[in-house]
Amino acid sequence: SRCERVVPTLRGEVESWIPHEYASGIYKVGYALITEPDEDHDTLREWLMRPTIGIDARAHELSQLRQFYKWCQTFGYRDDEPTAKIPRPRTFRRLPRPLTEADVKVALEQATGKMRLMVALMAYAGLRAGEVARIRREEIVDTPDLPVILVADGKGGRQRIIPCHQAILDALADHPLQSGWLFPKVIGPGAHREHIHPAHVTHTVAAHLRACGIDATGHQLRHTFGTLVYRHTKDLRTTQEVLGHASPVTTAGYAAWTPAAAARGIRKIDYGAA
Repeated sequence: SRCERVVPTLRGEVESWIPHEYASGIYKVGYALITEPDEDHDTLREWLMRPTIGIDARAHELSQLRQFYKWCQTFGYRDDEPTAKIPRPRTFRRLPRPLTEADVKVALEQATGKMRLMVALMAYAGLRAGEVARIRREEIVDTPDLPVILVADGKGGRQRIIPCHQAILDALADHPLQSGWLFPKVIGPGAHREHIHPAHVTHTVAAHLRACGIDATGHQLRHTFGTLVYRHTKDLRTTQEVLGHASPVTTAGYAAWTPAAAARGIRKIDYGAA
């Protein structure tokens, strides 16, 4: 009877913070472990080790599950934490994956309407999919002297200010809204307006890139932005701030080095030997 009361509420809570693409699978596992108390962490381990996902996705899902069971413990739905004995998969630093500037140009030229604005926000401001989904018109302050974007709800709750590129203002001209969500959706019979889901941004931008003949994701536009900011400023701290990273170690992954620059540096090494 307790589970009958808990599960409907639990599902709503879980799906409110688990990314859409993971919610279904994680919910099914969590549901089983709440409704079947005799199950142990082996069920979770088996599910997490399924061969259809990679190490990064596995680490991400384990992190979400731990938050899930922390919620369960906090509200008294479970006394134990079944993921405690599951070690976090070791992930490795990935090489940056910026697009070529020619590809970004094609993606922008072939985009219209809201898609053009989405691509511009990722390519010229480095916004994440979630930040694009949640941005409001009043957070783009287009003052004549220095227009800026106020990221009010960034990753980890961090806020930041990004100088706004003219290309974003040009794309914004097609959207006469003065306030509210830039990318709203209507929910329910009362026409309640909410922002679109981040997964929608991820999927639609990726589909647009594929339609342009570009084998890339929308997040790689953010990689490109970070790479170019660093290339033009040679300032890792500035790049860190505009990307909204907590640590410059993370930023280093976005600031791609170029073989040509490395070659120039290596050629200058001179030990004075014949």
